[in-house]
Amino acid sequence: MRQYPIYNRVIGQGKQGSADFGSHTGFTQHVLVGSDSANSHELATIKVSHNVDDHGRHTFTLYVDGVVIKQGVYEPTTGEYNAKTA
Repeated sequence: MRQYPIYNRVIGQGKQGSADFGSHTGFTQHVLVGSDSANSHELATIKVSHNVDDHGRHTFTLYVDGVVIKQGVYEPTTGEYNAKTA
C-alpha cells in the first residue's frame, strides 16, 4: 500500500473511493498528516452542512474545527446565492 503524508478521511453521504462525490446533507472531513498511516495526526476537521428552511432557502455552512468560516444562502425562487465569510 502507498503511504501519503496527507490523508483525508471523509464521512458522509456520497460516493466513496473517488476524488469526487456528492451529498444531500453534508459531510465531515478529517485531515490527517504525518509520515504514513501508522504515524498520522489530525490537523483539522472540516465540515460542510446543508439545511433547508420553511421558505425553501438552502443554507450551506463551512466549519473548520467547529468554527464557522463561511456561510452561503441559495434562494431557489430567484436563483440568487449570497455567501459571507465569518
